[in-house]
Amino acid sequence: MAEQYGRLDQWSKTAAIDVAKAREMAAMLEHRGRNADEVAARNAYLTLLGMRPGERVLEVGCGTGVVLRDLARRVGPNGSALGLDPSPALLAIARELADKAGLGQSIELREGDARVLPFGAAEFDAALAVTTLAHIPDGRRAIRELVRVVRPGGRVGIFERDPDSYIVAHPDRALTRRIVAARSDHGSADGWLARALPRLMAAAGLRDVQVRAFTSIETDPAGFYSSLADRSADTAIGAGVISEEERRQWLEALATE
Repeated sequence: MAEQYGRLDQWSKTAAIDVAKAREMAAMLEHRGRNADEVAARNAYLTLLGMRPGERVLEVGCGTGVVLRDLARRVGPNGSALGLDPSPALLAIARELADKAGLGQSIELREGDARVLPFGAAEFDAALAVTTLAHIPDGRRAIRELVRVVRPGGRVGIFERDPDSYIVAHPDRALTRRIVAARSDHGSADGWLARALPRLMAAAGLRDVQVRAFTSIETDPAGFYSSLADRSADTAIGAGVISEEERRQWLEALATE
């Protein structure tokens, strides 16, 4: 029987979440968005994509609009940043935050599926997906859609995590490897997507495909990536990979490491 990947991926099921759940998930997205390494990486990949004033750009899986707001600032009042997401609840929060940031006039929001984009060909100067496609069942289909809606000579960017590369300083190597692997296999619909992206993007017809790697290093116990350890352990429990006692021991040892 084939392994069922991503069965505990909460981010693959956002289309139907209610307002309370959306607020909870939005807090995580905004928390991550404020992380110093995340801010630096976002600035780097948006700069690499060459976003310019006056351009029309698309972000699929925009969530609360962390990246979209930066896009809007880069394209300016004469450009437009369109965010697409399957969750009406998250889009409502994205609208609140865009208006609060004074960017409401530059940001358009649309409900939709990244695998079947509701746009015509060559509508955008650039399109990107940020930590999105790995959470979509058969999300690889979205790559050709991103290419389709970008004009000739435009740019496509995909920024994706590699969950197996989550670095945890912990004395128990074997248990840590089990927990990290469990989150990679069950916490994302396609946890190995990032490794295939250069090949998939070239196969979709993109030229001059470039790769840049980013690593987040965090020591603050209250930080987003530090708290990911708890969520990883919870995923491992849900997947039946570790016991409650192993979870407790692992987190206690991590707190004193």
